[in-house]
Amino acid sequence: MDGHQQQKRRMADFELNSDILSSLPSEIIEKIIVKLPLKEAIRTSILSSKWRSSWASIPDLVFDQNIPDQSKLIEPVDKVLQVHQGPILKFEIECVRACKVVFDRWLLILSQKGLKDLRLNFDTYKGSMVPSSLFSCDKLEKLLITSCTIYVPQCFQGLKLLRNVDLWYCKLKGITIEKFVSSCPLLESLILFGFVKSGCLTIHAPNLKRLKFQGGFANLSLETPKLISVSIFLNGGYWNFRPVNDGCKSNLLYTLGQLSNIEELMMESNFCEYLASDPIPEKLPVIFHQLKKIYIKDEGISKAVEAAF
Repeated sequence: MDGHQQQKRRMADFELNSDILSSLPSEIIEKIIVKLPLKEAIRTSILSSKWRSSWASIPDLVFDQNIPDQSKLIEPVDKVLQVHQGPILKFEIECVRACKVVFDRWLLILSQKGLKDLRLNFDTYKGSMVPSSLFSCDKLEKLLITSCTIYVPQCFQGLKLLRNVDLWYCKLKGITIEKFVSSCPLLESLILFGFVKSGCLTIHAPNLKRLKFQGGFANLSLETPKLISVSIFLNGGYWNFRPVNDGCKSNLLYTLGQLSNIEELMMESNFCEYLASDPIPEKLPVIFHQLKKIYIKDEGISKAVEAAF
């Protein structure tokens, strides 16, 4: 078979495959595309005319490549957002640093697309800034942001549907973390990693079930009656605890006195020392009937105590 015949054979095979792909029902095409990484989903546009714009309606946009040259990241994201049709339920991106103007543009588009899950992963804290337009995404249910400064508008009234918040090495500008948390009434899971508060950290969240904290504070007040799992690790060199209310009320009582539904308690030696600061109450106002696990990390040695109450 000469080269011309081989070329004709390949063309015939391509046309046959294209016909098969084009004959697939639209709902099958959609199920295939949503299972693919975004980059591969876009590439399916060359398969046939029926596939050409199918990727433009996928609800989850995940840009998972860390590109040092920021200019090479902006253009493809802009193009995808411009041609996308329908709702965008999830938007995730990894990059070295954030350009405030660019993210302002993206977030304004996403706020009109019914965004529920937003994940902004920045490599390290290098002056990255997330603009206040983030809070125009009022359908958010999940929020994960790492290594940046988040600008919160003074008129912030809360994210009423937000249930999960993960903030890693972030700073809030324009509002305190306490105000942010208390303005999200449905919040069920909160992770604060690398967070330092010079005064009393008060977590008021009536529906919070899981709390993970790593950082430092002077005092801690948990107004979280539904909390079932709490993990607190105080960094050496950051924590500077003292008894609350000038010693009139113990840290132990102030922190754990309302956690009647707690099932899992994880902590390290610094937090244990904080809880043991004077004055120590003779008994707590609640009995931990639901407590199943206490995990204590001390000087690099992890000890787990399983108990049934």
